[in-house]
Amino acid sequence: MANLIRLKRASGSDPAASDLVSGEPAVRTDTGELFFKKDDGSVAKVSGAGGGPDFKYLALRNAANNGAASYPNADFTLVTSGTTNALTPTAANTLLVSVNGVIQKPNTGTSTPSSGFALSGSTIKFGGNISAAPDFILYQESGGIGEPSDATVSEAKLNVSNNPVNGYFLSAQSGNTGGLTWAAPVATSCTGNSATATALATARAINGVNFDGTAAITVTAAAGTLSGNTLNSSVTASSLTSLGDLAGLTVDGDATFTGANYNVLWDKSDNALEFADNAKAVFGAGNDLQIYHDGSNSYIEDAGTGSLILKSNHLIANAAAYSFMNAANSETLIYAVENGAVELYYDGSLKANTRSDGFEIKQHLTMGDSDEIRLGNSSDLQIYHDGSHSYIQETGTGHLKIKTGSIISLQKIAGTSLADFNVDGSVDLYHNGSKKFETLSTGAAVTGELDVSGTIDMNTDTGRLKIGAGDDLQIYHDGTNSYIANNGGQLRIWAKTDGYAMIAVPDAQVELYHNNSKKFETVTGGATITGVCTATSFAGDGSSLTGISAGATGGGNDEVFYENSTTVTTSYSITSNKNAMSAGPISINSGAVVTIPSGSVWTIV
Repeated sequence: MANLIRLKRASGSDPAASDLVSGEPAVRTDTGELFFKKDDGSVAKVSGAGGGPDFKYLALRNAANNGAASYPNADFTLVTSGTTNALTPTAANTLLVSVNGVIQKPNTGTSTPSSGFALSGSTIKFGGNISAAPDFILYQESGGIGEPSDATVSEAKLNVSNNPVNGYFLSAQSGNTGGLTWAAPVATSCTGNSATATALATARAINGVNFDGTAAITVTAAAGTLSGNTLNSSVTASSLTSLGDLAGLTVDGDATFTGANYNVLWDKSDNALEFADNAKAVFGAGNDLQIYHDGSNSYIEDAGTGSLILKSNHLIANAAAYSFMNAANSETLIYAVENGAVELYYDGSLKANTRSDGFEIKQHLTMGDSDEIRLGNSSDLQIYHDGSHSYIQETGTGHLKIKTGSIISLQKIAGTSLADFNVDGSVDLYHNGSKKFETLSTGAAVTGELDVSGTIDMNTDTGRLKIGAGDDLQIYHDGTNSYIANNGGQLRIWAKTDGYAMIAVPDAQVELYHNNSKKFETVTGGATITGVCTATSFAGDGSSLTGISAGATGGGNDEVFYENSTTVTTSYSITSNKNAMSAGPISINSGAVVTIPSGSVWTIV
C-alpha cells in the first residue's frame, strides 16, 4: 500500500478529512466513536457511544507472557495496553491490527495462517515473523453495534422536522428530502379497501334498491328469469350490471361478451364459444399465450416467457397451410402447406424440406461420432465416422455398387486424384498425384516399378510379359515350351547389380562369367575356356585334343612331360578292364587301398 496507516485518537470533536489519509482509522476517546476516511475523501463514522461497541487498545508480550515481546517473532500474548493482563478476544475479526502500515487479515481457526493472523485463546499467531511491534491493535470488545437502551433515541437523532401531536404518526417528508415528519391520520375519505368502515358515505342503487353497506340486500328477478343458479336468456345486459359472487352459475341460452372492439359469443345452438375476428383467447398473467383469427389467418401466439409446448399421444392439425413463427412474427421456424412441402428453418434460413420424391437438405447433415446413416430395410448400408475413421459399410445381402454416368474420382481434400474410374475407359491409380497404373483395352500399363511380394500368375498360353518400349524382351509360355525372347541388343543376365553371369549376343557368342570374369565363350569353331577345366570324365579317345599342357615347365613348349603325385592318400579303384600307369616311386598311406579289378593292370615305371 502507498500510505502508512496509523490509528489516531483525539477528544472534543470529530476528526476532519484533513486529519486522515484514505483508509486511516481514528477514535474519538471522549465518546468512544470510531471513524474511517473513505476513498472519496469523506469521513465515515463506523459506530458511536451509547448502545455501540466498546473499543480497547491492546499490546503484545512474549508467547509465555512472562516478559516483554521480542522481535522478530510470530507468536505473542495479547494484553490490555499498559498492563500484563492477558486478554482473550471473542474472535479474530473483532481485532483491527496494523503492521507496518498494512491492516492484517483475520483468519478463523487456531492454526498459524499463511497470511494475516489467527487467535488461539489469548495467543495471536501471525502468518510470518514481524520485525517490530504493530502500529496498533484495536479490540471491539462488545462485538457489535448493539441495541439502543429504552428512551435513549431522541427526535433529533431521527431527524423529525416538527413537533408531535397526540394521535399523529411518523411519515417520510414530502419529496423524499430525508428525515421524518409527524402527520395527521386520514379522517375524511379514502380510496381502495377499508377494513374498518361500517357504511358508505353515499349509498348506491342495486337493481333499484339503495345499498350503503349497513345491511344485506336481496334482489328478486322476474319469474322465469333467474331460477336458482340458472340465468335464463330473457335477462338483458341493460338490466344486469353485476352478478356478484355466484357459485355454479348456469347460462341457459346464448351469451355475448362485449369487448371494447371485438366480442365473444357463446352460441347455444352451435355448442360453440365463438370469437369474432381479432377477439383473442388470452392465457397467462402477462398475456403470454394468445389464440385468435385476424380475418385472414389464424394464430397461436406465444408472446411471453418460456416455450410453447404441445402435448399429445396423437397430434392431428387440419389446415391448408401452417406457419410457425417467432414471437416477434419476423422469422419463420416451420412452414407446411397442403399438397406441398414442409420446410424447416434455422435463423430464418431454409435448411430442409420435404419433396414429392423424398427429402432435401439445403446445406449440411451434421451427425456425431458413431452416429450412422442407415439405408435398407435391415440397415444394410451404413455410413458413419467412429471418431478415428470414416466408413461406408455394406452389411446386408447383395453387393455395394457405385454407379456414375461419367467419372468416379477419389481425391484427397486438396483435390489431388487418388483413383479415377472412367466410364467405358480406364481405371487410373495414382501415387502422390502421379499416375502409376492404368487399365487398357489390351491389359494394363504400369508407370515406374512393379514391386510384387507374391506370385505373378499369367494363366494363359497366349499371354506374354513384354518389357521395353518396343517390347524388346518377352517372357512367355506357348503351351509346350517356355521362352525368354530378346528382340534387341544383347541378353545380359547379372548375378548381382554390378556383375555379369551371362551375356548372349544375337547371331554371335554366348559368354559365361565367374565373379564378373569371363570363363567360357562360344566361338564359331567351338568354345574357349579361360582358366582350368575340371572334368570327372572325358568321352572319346582324345585324338583331336591339342594344346594340352604336360605339366612340367621349362624354356620350350614341348608336350613331353606328364606329372603325377607320389602318394596315395585315399582309396581308389581302377576301372574294370582298364589299365592305369603312374611314375614311381608311389607310396600308399595307411588305411588307403588301391583296388585293381580283374582284367585291369596298374603299371608303375
